[in-house]
Amino acid sequence: MKESGYVDGSSGSWQGVLVPAGTPRAVVDRLFEVLVQTMKTPDVIERLAKGGAEAVTSSSPKAFADFVAVETQRWGKVAKRIRGDRRLTRGG
Repeated sequence: MKESGYVDGSSGSWQGVLVPAGTPRAVVDRLFEVLVQTMKTPDVIERLAKGGAEAVTSSSPKAFADFVAVETQRWGKVAKRIRGDRRLTRGG
């Protein structure tokens, strides 16, 4: 990506669990607690490692929401730039 002019050329994949807006805070907090516990179990760690991945969890639901917002903005800029670059190369 650096070769294409993107200074921050690092990327990776991530997954998360999202809930509908308005979900009660107690539900969000409990879901977060259970998911973090699950991601730390030896079985999950082993299964992820077999696929070349590792479990990394956010420190809180808000921290994850902030991460998603930053990633959305970051990759939105990349998508817009790529779309613009394609228009230039296609002549339109």
